[in-house]
Amino acid sequence: MKYLFVFLLVIVGGICQAFSQELFFVKQNGDYLRIREPDVIEMSGKLLISVTALRMFGAGVTNFGESTKYYIVDPIEQKTLIADPLKGITLDFSEKVDGFVIVINKMTYINADLAFSFLGFEFEHDERYYVYKPHHRLTLREARIDGRTVKFEFADSFFNEQDVIKVQTKGNIAEITVFPVDVTQGIIQGLTLKESDSFFSIFQVEFNVPVEYRIDRAGSSVAVYFSHVDPYLEEIETVAKGIQWYRKKETMAGYTLRVSYLEIDLKNADMEISPEIALGGIGYKEKVSAMAKRNTAYAAINGCYFDTVTNFPIGILIKDGKLLSEPYYYPRPYFVQTSDGKYAILNLDQEIQLSLGASLFLVKGVNKFSKNGDVIIYTEEFSQQIPRQGDREYVVVENNRVISKEYAVRAPKNGYVVMLSPIGVSKYVKIGDSTEIRTIVSGYPYEIRFAIEGGPQILEGGKLIASVETEKVRYGERLLTTRTPRTVVALAPNKLFFIVIDGYQSSSAGLTIEELADFLISKGFTDAMCLDGGSSSTMVIKSRVVNNPPGGEPEIPVGLLVIPK
Repeated sequence: MKYLFVFLLVIVGGICQAFSQELFFVKQNGDYLRIREPDVIEMSGKLLISVTALRMFGAGVTNFGESTKYYIVDPIEQKTLIADPLKGITLDFSEKVDGFVIVINKMTYINADLAFSFLGFEFEHDERYYVYKPHHRLTLREARIDGRTVKFEFADSFFNEQDVIKVQTKGNIAEITVFPVDVTQGIIQGLTLKESDSFFSIFQVEFNVPVEYRIDRAGSSVAVYFSHVDPYLEEIETVAKGIQWYRKKETMAGYTLRVSYLEIDLKNADMEISPEIALGGIGYKEKVSAMAKRNTAYAAINGCYFDTVTNFPIGILIKDGKLLSEPYYYPRPYFVQTSDGKYAILNLDQEIQLSLGASLFLVKGVNKFSKNGDVIIYTEEFSQQIPRQGDREYVVVENNRVISKEYAVRAPKNGYVVMLSPIGVSKYVKIGDSTEIRTIVSGYPYEIRFAIEGGPQILEGGKLIASVETEKVRYGERLLTTRTPRTVVALAPNKLFFIVIDGYQSSSAGLTIEELADFLISKGFTDAMCLDGGSSSTMVIKSRVVNNPPGGEPEIPVGLLVIPK
C-alpha cells in the first residue's frame, strides 16, 4: 500500500532536499532556546530559518496581507532586509544580496547565516547549530577533581546551575553534561572530556564505589559532590552493541523509586525501533514479553494508551509507514522516527486525507467502531468484523486500486476498506481508480517511518513544557497528580532512553507528573514524554520482565520494540 507523509514545497532557484535540524539560541547567563522545525530546516547543507522566527531575535518582521514577501528590520542599525521569493534578497531597498528565499507550506525561509549576520549575531555549525551574541558566551576557566568533588570555575556567574550542569550516574561512573558553555579554553585536570563542541560538553569521572551527588554554587564556582551510596545500581547488562539496560534505586521527593533504564547509543547501536500490535491484530492484547520473544527483540516496553473495552489503541499509530490508528481528537505528543533515522517527540496537528480517484476525503477514524466520522478506514490488521451499516457506502482497495464498491467483512491483504457517509458520496469513485492515504503533519516536512502517541509531554528542548496546567485538563488531574508507575521515552544528545518507574509498591511509590518532571530534568534529557503508565508499565529485556509491574505482567494491545537491524 502507498502511504505518503507530504508537504507543499515551492522553491525559487532550484530543487533541494530538506532534512530535520535544530538551532540553539544561546542567551545571556547560560540561558538558551532550542528552535526546531518548522521554524528552521536544513536544505542542501544550509540551515534555513523562517523569517517570522526572526522576531525571537529582536527583528522587526512585516508583510502585507497574504504576501510571502517580507521586510526584516534590524532595530539597532535601522537597516532593512527584503526577502522576496520572486526577486531574491535586497538590502535597504537597493543593494542586491547573495542568498535565496523559499516558500514551504506558505512559510517564507531565508538562509540563516545571512539573517544572523544582518542582525549582528554569531552563527556556528559544529555538531549542532548555534547562534549567539559574543558577549553572551559563557566560558569555563577550569574543571578539576578533588577527591570525590568535581569543581567548575566559570568566567561569569550564570542564571541557574541546575540548568547548565546535569549529572547522570551509573554505578561508579558519573557523566557531567555542561551546556551551553564554551570549554575550549578551560584547564581540565583529572576529568575525561568524553564529548565536546562549541557549547556542549560531557565530562566522565570514575570512582571505586557507586555514587550519588549534589550540586552547590558559590558565585561563578560550582561544585558537584559525590558520595558513596549502597546499594544503588541493582543490575546492569549490555544487551547488544550500543544498548545497555540497568536498574537503579533512586529517591525523589522523599520517596524511594525502582527505575529501569534502557539506554541506546544512537551512533553505535545496530537496531531498529518499531511498534508491535498484539498477536491476532487490533482489538487483541498480549504480554510485552511475548511480543519481544516473537520478534527476537533486544528489549521492549509497553506502548500507547488504549480503550479498555475494545482494546483499540488511542492516538496516532504508524508502523513501517502504514497508518493503523488515527490521531486523538485534540493534539497529544507522539514519538516518531523519520525515514532517515532521526528520532523526535512531536506535538503538532495532523490530518489524514484519502484520495479515491479524483475524490478527496478527510478521514475521521482508522480501525475503530465509530458512528461520528464520515470516513472510516479499516486495514487488514483490524481483527473484528467490519461494521455493516445501511446508511454507509463501502469501497474496497487492494494494492492502491479500487477493486469493489460492495461491503466486505474484512480488508484484503495489502489493502483496506473505506466506510463512507452519507449515501451517494462514492458515485464519482470508479473500479480501478488509484488511491492514496496521506498523513499531513503540520509544519513537519519529513517522511515518518513510525509514530506512537502518548502523553503528556514533559520536556522540550531541555526545559519543562510551559503548559502543565493545560495537560491536567487534557489527561485528567487524577492521572497527573497521583503517584503511579510511569513509562517514559526520553531523548538526550545522540542517545535514546526508555524508562520505566515502578509504583503502587512500598519499595517504589511511583511519581506524580510534576515529580516526574523534576526527576527527568535533573537527568539532562532534552525531550521526554510519557506512554501509557499505571498497571501497564512494563520493560522487557529479551523475553525477561525486568521491572515489577503491580499485579504481574499485564496484557496490552501495543508494545514498542527494539529489534536487531
